[in-house]
Amino acid sequence: MRAGPRLPRLAAAVLFLNSRGAAEELSCWAGQLNAAFCCDLRLGPRGREECWEGPYNYENCCGPSASSREAAERAAGAAEHRAEAGRPEEAERLAEAERLAKEKEAERVAEAERLAKDDSERKAEAERLVEEEAERVAEAERLAKKEAERKAEAERLAKEEAERAAEAERLAKEEAERKAEAERLAKEEAERKAEAERLAKEEAERAAEAERLVEEEEAERKAEAERLAKEEAERTAEAERLAKEEAEHAGEAERLAKEEAERSAEARR
Repeated sequence: MRAGPRLPRLAAAVLFLNSRGAAEELSCWAGQLNAAFCCDLRLGPRGREECWEGPYNYENCCGPSASSREAAERAAGAAEHRAEAGRPEEAERLAEAERLAKEKEAERVAEAERLAKDDSERKAEAERLVEEEAERVAEAERLAKKEAERKAEAERLAKEEAERAAEAERLAKEEAERKAEAERLAKEEAERKAEAERLAKEEAERAAEAERLVEEEEAERKAEAERLAKEEAERTAEAERLAKEEAEHAGEAERLAKEEAERSAEARR
């Protein structure tokens, strides 16, 4: 096991004989190097990379067999101490120390599982928020496309209106020519003028209606834009809340790692 650039160089491992004296096995932890510090899956698929070197890797020290191997190490060490002590009082103290060590190990494993579960839930929540954001973006694009279509339709109507205005001017010129040509047609011309005025009034009413519709559509677009802005602000607030929770979890993990190191140092004393 090796220490990273931010860690002091620690003893890589401790070799011990198992209770049957058959072979030597690895003991992964020493000093401030412990499972809580090195096996944290939030740092990557192999925990903290700077912890590993040679045979001291994530699979050997944090895998399914690591807990049973550490328990065997503690049992073998306790048995050796009891054999050397040779006194009932010493044996009872060692047995109590073993019990406390097992309880602490079980608590540490349970806490690590809880943190892993919390991390999985946060990842799922982040994915859900990303999907919702994609849906909102698609909706915004659809609304933008509709807005472009409405603008194109308005331009087409304006062009038709200009053509009708040009046509009206041409007709007015012809009407003037017809008045100059024959006074007899003056009465008929007056009637045609009255008709033209009625049509102009209707045209003005249609123009006013078109302006009203445009104003209503503009008001609806503004309301929709304000709603989208409000949703964006809510998403930003939610993202800040999740970031704060993540920072709190990281602080809690560091505190647990420090407490574990202190308990290890206390046990060695």
